[in-house]
Amino acid sequence: MTNKEIAKEFQTLAKVMEYQGENPFKIRSYDKAYNTLRKLDEDLSDKSVEQLQEIEGIGKAISLKIRELIDTGKLPLLERYKADLPEVVLNLMGVRGLGVKKVKQLVTELEIESVGELLYAAQENRVAELKGFSQKSQETLKNQLEFYQRSLGQGRYAELRPLVDLFLNLLKDTGATVSVTGAFRRQMPTIEQLAFVATSEALPKLGELDFTPVVAKDKQLSGQLEEFDVLVHICEPHDFATTLLQTTGSTEFLANHPTLGLATAASEEEVFARAGIEFVLPAQREASNALFTPAPELLLPSHIRGVVHAHSTYSDGATSVEVLAKACKKVGYEYLTMTDHSKVATYANGLSVERLRDQCLEIEALNGKLKGFHIFKGTECDILRNGSLDYDNETLDMLDIVIASVHSVLRMNKDDATERLLTAIANPYTMMLGHPTGRILLSREGYPLDMDLILDACAKHKVAIEVNASPYRLDLDWTFVRKAVDRGILISINPDAHSLGDIANIEFGVLAAQKAGLRQNECLNTRDTAGFTDWINEQKAKRLA
Repeated sequence: MTNKEIAKEFQTLAKVMEYQGENPFKIRSYDKAYNTLRKLDEDLSDKSVEQLQEIEGIGKAISLKIRELIDTGKLPLLERYKADLPEVVLNLMGVRGLGVKKVKQLVTELEIESVGELLYAAQENRVAELKGFSQKSQETLKNQLEFYQRSLGQGRYAELRPLVDLFLNLLKDTGATVSVTGAFRRQMPTIEQLAFVATSEALPKLGELDFTPVVAKDKQLSGQLEEFDVLVHICEPHDFATTLLQTTGSTEFLANHPTLGLATAASEEEVFARAGIEFVLPAQREASNALFTPAPELLLPSHIRGVVHAHSTYSDGATSVEVLAKACKKVGYEYLTMTDHSKVATYANGLSVERLRDQCLEIEALNGKLKGFHIFKGTECDILRNGSLDYDNETLDMLDIVIASVHSVLRMNKDDATERLLTAIANPYTMMLGHPTGRILLSREGYPLDMDLILDACAKHKVAIEVNASPYRLDLDWTFVRKAVDRGILISINPDAHSLGDIANIEFGVLAAQKAGLRQNECLNTRDTAGFTDWINEQKAKRLA
């Protein structure tokens, strides 16, 4: 072990002992050992216990532990403490800038079980509500957590896009023709490696970029950019289109279309034409695709007319209803559905019936003031464990829209979880299913569901399904979107906005849905205000049937 690796073990030991409330004197001694050992230049591996004691500040007990570490690679005392702590605690202790006291507060008060759950809690403004935190410190924490997850080798599409733009600009400055390729170009929700294609003009200058270390092999250069793996494919200008095509498609897609690798042309469209294959959009070059959508029919972010699923300061949002509505109108949307959390969601300041009525009155007043924009009254209503909705029918009757979602009791077996949702879907007040699987990307898998039964039920009861466009969710997953649409289910691209900036999440939901070839007419909130109102009235008619 290197000196820094040895030192790190003592730093971790000090942290876990502090978390457990152990003797402060011992904690300080281990922390002191960390600070001493990490600065040493001399090799410790051949030193005896007696020689280690000659180092200033290192006593016999710590010398024995150092020797044990060198000989075995483990520190038994640290291993015992680790065994008593949840994994999330140990992971958060590895996040730069996050102290032990803050880790304990976050884990205890937010009841999180993973780094990703904490990141999502920050996204929903729940961290800023804790004592000692603010909007600014919450934003800092989000950045720290995202960097931590990138350093583990995976990233979400949205958070990697600035890195892609940065590197593309660096490559363009070399005078080369360049493009992003691979999983990012296919708009995958999560990505393990960023890949680019660049013509040979970039080769002499790649070593000068902030891209280290650089390893060249078979016209490929690999390295890291801000702790994330990057691969650059080098080609001659006349091979650019073919190289881009061959590096974009998944392995399965390319194997299913071997003739695409035989033609050289000036564009990808020409390569497809020469191979006798209808052009497939980059996002849809996956093995599991059963339908390819012509570009003119594909859903675009500009097609979305209204913002569905948003939270205000009535629950866990960062802005008032009025500010949120004006922001939506300013960027060109026609309507907003206000869907704060229901009463059982106490962690998110869920609305009591009385507070929900107050919000409805405020919305009615705002609709009298806002010209050319409409706010629909609604709720993101919790689906309780038995499948019932959190508000009674009388309360739900006063709303325009009811999005039903699961937020608690996530650990259920497949049969029980499926039955829970089926019960909620059959409720005539359920108009839309929110983030159906409950997943948080890179953090929590969705709860087990029989998706065929869920989709069949939504089709039967005419319940729409959202693609929750939060970059942390993208749920319904794109692999189920086409299956839903083929059953006649409407898809709504919803930002799950908890702040003004979250309105822009809609774009990421659209990009995910494009992978399933979602068309403009298959998306609910491409309808104008009148069309969306018609859908609401159709939904309410179900209650009278």
